[in-house]
Amino acid sequence: MSSVWWFCLALSICNSAAADALRGLRLVRHESRPTVPTSQSTNGTVFTNATHFSRGSRSFRADGPPAVQADMCAVGRQYAPVPSLCPVGKDRFKLADLKAAVPGFVAQWTAMKAQFPQQCCMGVNHLFAVYHAVSALQPLAIIESGVAAGHTTWLLRRLAPTARIFSLDPGDPVVNYPGLSGIQGYRDPSPATTYLTGPAFQDLSAARWDVLIPDPVVRARTFVLLDDHQSTVERIKMLRRWGFRNIFYEDNYPFNVATSADTFTCPLLTFPRTYASVMVGDAYSPNTMCAPVPEGTKQVLYKDRFGKVCKWITLPEHKTNLAFLQASMLSYYEYPALFSACEGVRETVLSDLGAWGLPLPDHELWFYGHLHPPLIQLKPLQPAEVNVQLAAAIQAADLFTLRVSQGLQAV
Repeated sequence: MSSVWWFCLALSICNSAAADALRGLRLVRHESRPTVPTSQSTNGTVFTNATHFSRGSRSFRADGPPAVQADMCAVGRQYAPVPSLCPVGKDRFKLADLKAAVPGFVAQWTAMKAQFPQQCCMGVNHLFAVYHAVSALQPLAIIESGVAAGHTTWLLRRLAPTARIFSLDPGDPVVNYPGLSGIQGYRDPSPATTYLTGPAFQDLSAARWDVLIPDPVVRARTFVLLDDHQSTVERIKMLRRWGFRNIFYEDNYPFNVATSADTFTCPLLTFPRTYASVMVGDAYSPNTMCAPVPEGTKQVLYKDRFGKVCKWITLPEHKTNLAFLQASMLSYYEYPALFSACEGVRETVLSDLGAWGLPLPDHELWFYGHLHPPLIQLKPLQPAEVNVQLAAAIQAADLFTLRVSQGLQAV
């Protein structure tokens, strides 16, 4: 499987154009986020000068059309009834358990709405999944890879008041979201939260987790929230080496979205750009492997690093990635939507919004769009593997950092 520098180092074609692309390329990506006065990075994204933003938009350019309810529903209908190729753990949580969690979630959401009148950047459905996962796991530590405005950090601290939290993002939440468009960034004042953001940014792959979380018992009970648009294969390979066990992959695109042949991702590849939807995918997601490949598929567009690094892989290579994922997991559970206004999608926790006080679809950040984020439990390493894998993790982190400094590693 390719790494993020596969096209430069393995093939020895690091010409100046490719190196420049790796050093400086950032995709313009709107996710109901405001633009800022100057070009600033957040969650791997640069926002350009503009005077407005489109709520609910997943366009990859400043002038791209916003996604509407119909776009969200079209994506929701792409998911198979179940992730049939990753069946272990698919019933980890019963619908009754999820329903029982709704009152507690609504109380937290109400407090969140009061704290942040204009919310960003995770919608109600995904916030519910985060709420339930953290409440169920009771982690000793939390890693949040992808912070954006920091509103999810606020929720995580509420749910885990004593946990160590590590928040990683190329941008700083209060710098990138100064409230100019109503969205106010948030930094947790707790000394138990470590910010690897802005000038202090470290990619999840570069951080020395043996130093940041030295106790392997704590790493095994860490909740890793991946909202960073990276290849599932690369992230799981790296996280399992460190001994992490519990992963939440937020943007779990279905196959056609994850592999979209659009005009905004994969800038170093030349191929027909036939994909027209505003719902663009930028990472090789778990569901891409865990659901059957659409009929007629001949090859798979594999994306990593916010869609900046791509290659075509064969169906046998895709199956090899699935086999790796299956062999690495103890359980794979895709969260249902708390609510959906769409027909032809999976069963939801709530059949109607009732008197819960949650926003109507037209007033919800993503129209209750849902990407079925999975809670993945990884298999523990065998005792004989622990030291070898730890050494490999340290070596890989140091190499990643070196390549970033050389301008050969996309982040």
